[in-house]
Amino acid sequence: MSAFFRWLLRPLWRFWIEPIRAEPVAGFRILAGLVILWSVTASLGPRMLVDLGPDGLTPATAEGEEYHPDPTKSGSVDRWLHKSGKFCILRGFIGIPLFDIWLPRAWLGDFVPWVEAGGYWWLFGIYVASLVCVVLGLFTRISTFVAFLLTISFQARLSWVLNGGDAVMRDALFYMLLMPAGATWSIDAWLRGKKTGPTMIEAWSVRLAMIQICCIYFFTGLIKLGGTFAHLGAYFTALWFGGDTGPAITALLNEDWINGQAVYWVLNDNALNRVPYYWLPIPMKVCRLLSWGTILFEVGFPLFMLLRSVRTWTLVVGVFFHLGIWFHTEVGFFSPIMMAWYPLFLSGESLAWLVTRRKKPAPVMEANDESDRPPLEQVPAQTGIAIGERPG
Repeated sequence: MSAFFRWLLRPLWRFWIEPIRAEPVAGFRILAGLVILWSVTASLGPRMLVDLGPDGLTPATAEGEEYHPDPTKSGSVDRWLHKSGKFCILRGFIGIPLFDIWLPRAWLGDFVPWVEAGGYWWLFGIYVASLVCVVLGLFTRISTFVAFLLTISFQARLSWVLNGGDAVMRDALFYMLLMPAGATWSIDAWLRGKKTGPTMIEAWSVRLAMIQICCIYFFTGLIKLGGTFAHLGAYFTALWFGGDTGPAITALLNEDWINGQAVYWVLNDNALNRVPYYWLPIPMKVCRLLSWGTILFEVGFPLFMLLRSVRTWTLVVGVFFHLGIWFHTEVGFFSPIMMAWYPLFLSGESLAWLVTRRKKPAPVMEANDESDRPPLEQVPAQTGIAIGERPG
């Protein structure tokens, strides 16, 4: 391979394939598992008697409807699951290709009525047990798969009571399935026996999760600026054709995220906040800074993660950002689950030092001469192998 192609492919190799230490994945598994377990036991469990069952606030069939083995002839929830292709164990194999043919709901007998009559507690117990195993790293792949399926099922059954944090929890379990989440800091790793040197894994699954969280921040910021783009378009259109730009500028300055009033109005929404605004009045100047800072943080998050010099400080700001939101605003478990992804952006060496407080190893010197590096096709790409050095 020529030097030009080595130079061209090296960034892609380093980003997607070059082995990295497994500690970031382990930190993500533990923190995300704890947050989801906390959410399930603190919010879902206590409300199941209120939400589920024939007399619950979210009944599977509306008044006058009856359960039918054919989902298209059953209650409104079943028809919605069948139409949207949502997976829900609590309602049988609805919307699952082949399964809904091989195992039609008529073959399940009284399973669905049994679940609605109180059998959901058994599924809830399996759900909690699987999350405990995820946190401990016991049968990690299987327990994550079970937790993922039950997360989808309970969320599809209780779609009326969800928020953005529930979607991020579901995403966390999905990406955890792609990762060797039990490679280190787990019972599975302990049962496999102690290895010399850090455990190395391929990077691609971690990179996908990093891109996902960057997209969440970036597009959340763009949504806040949705009206701004329309006004900017009107401004440049009027400017190009020699029209009056005044209305467009006025409309642009009236956007809450542009003039900085957005956080002020959020803090005055009694339906969202834990503390009334008059208990803790925040000056308008501070509200403006918080509004503009929020936009800068969310839209700029992907760029900040690319820059090593500001990456750690951005994560620190993100922790205070989410803690502030969680302290003041009713957003469920959105803030904790977002912070649970942050270990993925840290190096394995840093996380190992935070946990063990041992001295960091000396950094590996990079070769300046291209001839010192092996060709890309000769670098091994095995996962889950404990090796002491990074290849290349």
